[in-house]
Formats: sequence, C-alpha cells, structure tokens
Amino acid sequence: MKLIEALKIVNNQKGRSKRDFVRVFLGCSFQPLHLQTFLTAHLSLILSDKHISVETGDYGDILGTLKKMSLGTYDEGVLVVEWNDFDPRLGFRSLGGWFHDILETFQMKADQICSYLGKIVERVPLVVSLPTLPLPPIFYQRIEQNGLEETLLHEFLMSFASRIVKMNNLKLVSKSQLDSLSPFSQRLDLKSELSNGFPYQLQHTAHISLLCAQLIQSNLPKKGLITDLDNTLWRGILGDIGIEGVAWDLDHKSHIHALYQQLLHALANVGVFIAVASKNSSELVEKVFKRKDILLPRDKIFPLEAHWKLKSDSVARILATWGIDADAVVFVDDSLIELDQVKSVYPKMECLHFPTQDEEACLNLFFQLRNYFGKEVVSNEDHIRTQSLQINKEFQKSSHQDEQCHEIFISKAEAKIEFILDKVYSDKRAFELINKTNQFNLNGKKYSVVEWAKILSEKANVSLVVSYKDKYGSLGKIATIAGAKKDNGSILIRSWVMSCRAFGRRIEHRSLEQLFNLFDVSEIEFDFQPTERNIPLQEFLKSFFDEDLSGTLVLPKEVFTQRCPKLYHHFEIIRND
Repeated sequence: MKLIEALKIVNNQKGRSKRDFVRVFLGCSFQPLHLQTFLTAHLSLILSDKHISVETGDYGDILGTLKKMSLGTYDEGVLVVEWNDFDPRLGFRSLGGWFHDILETFQMKADQICSYLGKIVERVPLVVSLPTLPLPPIFYQRIEQNGLEETLLHEFLMSFASRIVKMNNLKLVSKSQLDSLSPFSQRLDLKSELSNGFPYQLQHTAHISLLCAQLIQSNLPKKGLITDLDNTLWRGILGDIGIEGVAWDLDHKSHIHALYQQLLHALANVGVFIAVASKNSSELVEKVFKRKDILLPRDKIFPLEAHWKLKSDSVARILATWGIDADAVVFVDDSLIELDQVKSVYPKMECLHFPTQDEEACLNLFFQLRNYFGKEVVSNEDHIRTQSLQINKEFQKSSHQDEQCHEIFISKAEAKIEFILDKVYSDKRAFELINKTNQFNLNGKKYSVVEWAKILSEKANVSLVVSYKDKYGSLGKIATIAGAKKDNGSILIRSWVMSCRAFGRRIEHRSLEQLFNLFDVSEIEFDFQPTERNIPLQEFLKSFFDEDLSGTLVLPKEVFTQRCPKLYHHFEIIRND
C-alpha cells in the first residue's frame, strides 16, 4: 500500500457511521505520522463496516504513553517499540555514547514496560512490535562481527519478548514474517528521523501496520482438513505400485510428503480434524497406515473414506461426521480435476492444490495451512477433540435405536457435568465456543474480545461454562451461556452455544435447570434469532414453546419443569467469581 492510497482509504471513512466505531490506541515514543495513517487504512479495509479511530500517546515518553493506554477506554491497543525506548542512547536522535550502564538501564526499562503491559492486557487486547531498526554504530568491532555488548542487547531483547509473549491477551508481531516483507536495509529513514522524529521508510511503515492490523482482527481458524493420498500424503499411485512402493523419504526423492504427514500430525495434536478422501482400495490404504515408517498415525485420521465414488460424496459424509460446515474445512489434493469437482459442490470450502513435483510450492502450501489453522493457545479440548468425536459417534448410534433403548443407554452413561460460574471472558475456550459454534447457537452473534468483555462487565452478569464427561470419555468444555439477571426476577440469555459433539445427552436441559435454581428466577428470556445453521437449537426450543419462535422468548419455570425429560447426570457447581 502506498501513502496516497492509505490517505484515500482514511478519508473515505467519513461516510461510515461513528456509532459503530473501533477505538485503537497506537503507542510509540516517536512521531506517529504515517504509521497512524497506514494503521488506520489497513484496519479500515479489514473492518470494512467500522469507523476506525486511532489515538496516540506522547512523543518521546514511552512510559507515559503506556500509562495513558492503561487508563484509557480503548477497543484495541498497538505498541511499536524501538531500541531507544529501552535507552535513548540506542537511537540516533540522542547522544551520550556507549557507557557500561546501558545494559543495566535496558533491563530496568524492560521491567517497567512489562509492568505496564501486564496492566494493559487486563483491559484491552494488545499487539506488540519489537525493535525493527538497526542499532547505531556505537560498538568498536567491525560490522562483520557481533561483539559481546551487541550480543547481550539482543539476548536481553529476546528475554523481554519471552516474558511478554506469555501474557494473556497479547500478540507479538512475527519477526520472520516482517523480515520476509521488509528488507532490513530498507527500514530506517535517517533523514526523516533526524528532521521530524519519524524513523521509518514508508514501505516499512506499511508492512508493520499491515501485520499489526491482521493480528488485531485475526480470522477464526479452520476446523478440519481433508486430504487425498496418492501423490499427496505419499508419492506414487497405491493401486499401481503397491503398499511398499509408495514413498515419503529422501531416498525416493519424496521427502516433501513426509513433511506434509508431519504437519498433519502436528495439526491433529492441537485439535484439527484430519480426514482422508481418496479413490483407492480401502484394504490397501489401511495396510499402508500399518507401515512402521508412517508419520501420520491412523488414529489421527477420522473418518477415512477410500473407495471409487465421487470425492464430493466422501466430503459430504466427512462433514456430516464432523458436524461442521464446509467453510470451516480445507480440502487438499494433487488433482486439479478433483479440486474443481469438490469446489463445484462446496463453493465455500477452501480447495488447495498439492504440487507434488515442486518442493518450493509445497513449502508455501504448508505455510498457508499454518495460517488457516493457526490459533493463539491450545486448550485441553483441542487435545481430545478427535477422540471425543469418535466417542460421540458411538454415542449417536444409540439415538437411532427406539426411544426406550436410548433412555436406558443415557441412564447408564454415568454422565458428569461441571457448571463453572465465571467471567467467561477469562476463559479462552468459552470465548472460542461463542465465535465458532453454529448449530446450537442462540442467535449466531459473533463478538470481538472487547465486545465480549463489555457484555460481561455488567453488574448483573450471569455466566456458565459447561464441561462434560461420561464412562466413554471426556468432551471437555462444550457449552457457554452468558446473560444478565433482570430486576423482574428473570434472566436474559444473550448468548448460548453448545458443541455438536454434546448433542443428545440432555446437557441443554440440565443447563436450564441450573439457571433456574442457581439464580432463583421464575423465568428465562432468550435473545433468540433463527439462522440458517442453528436448526438443532430451534428444535430444542420448540419442545418448550408452542407458538412460532421469534424475537425474545420467555420460558416460565413451571413450563420447563412440566416438559423437561428425566435427567440422569451427576453435576457439580464450581464458583470462580
């Protein structure tokens, strides 16, 4: 993006309503100038329905700027730190030369900055960019040599980064990604720095702003990956060259497939669903997965579709098994024909080509997959997701039996539920459910971190996080309910979501029962809105409401009690408030 383009984008904001705006605080100790413009422009493109307001701190005072950020009311925060923020002598505008105490003052300033950051992230999500400019030529070694003092400064900076990256609600701009976008020699504008206090060349400014904006509004990670096998997961056609003929190693010049298997294994370990859709003999495929050198274990794949029918048919069964929508899934195949066939049936699915004969293109694909599935933290639910999906498949088989058999089945499931009374904002898994769950979702509303925190900051806030397990295994945290207790003796539920893995266990009934009992109310109001995807939620509500579902629904306790089926769960209330 060029500066003139950024200015046009910023000026075009004037047509947007200021009632729906995002306040961003840009913290830096230099003159913000073009950084403020580029950041506003990039955020305006990403948040196209919002009016973006970027406010700044005080020139030359990083601690004062951080104090202002910690006390203000903002939706998002961006902090751009340079070397001179730790000691002015590490910049170009301040003199003083090299003194032995620079390392000491660096560490002292780093401690002060960390202290402020800890306070800021309790109030607002924060993106931090660490120093990107060269150090001044204050060292006595030749430029080809790294001396002790320079090495220690970089070591101290990495120590500082390690401290802050562990903070909740803080994202660190990737150094390697910035390096790939912005050559080191094209970053510092010394003339601008000395004349007006702005240190960056324009293109470098645009790149930092872009990465910060992307981190502010990250896309939700995809949930599942469906992969082909021949010339994708391994090199060769299984039906032609046999079980021992397919390869994924250096000797057969097929190591790129081993890297792909390793990537899928890593994704499966952090909760990404991995499935196979292959035109192949299922018997032969199963035998390949018994090879000792396979890097993607068979138990990480669920389900595995190997037959000679259309791949779109396989995809349909996989999506039904997973209980997720096509737009949350990536399909990978080496055949452009197969990709087009699946794309024609599922236009919202991301269909990516595996370029078998081009290692560099494969590596770019792997980085692209990392972006699609990347997440900030890995929860316990992520680790058990595939296992719980398999458990759920066995459970759902009982749903197809007659009503009496199903009743006996759930009565003997030894189900245990934990209801956690908490500020849901502090629970990343609960917030993840709100923005990712579609089928059992009260109204389909999605929230930013700040919007969600505002909802829960109300004095009369009511919130439950629901965790479930039975004798077949644990599903982890599978539901989130949030709303507010009203003066008229009722509760208004603004958000209620539950994972599809928990369907059929009457968890939703037990949850309503606990809302009535825990908060001693006679009615529950639901801020309900029908969506294309929340049919399971609608079916559940219809069991309590005779009239058409529309607008705010009110459920009296006596109606719930009369229509609630028998519940068999053991349950525990955990209070974190």
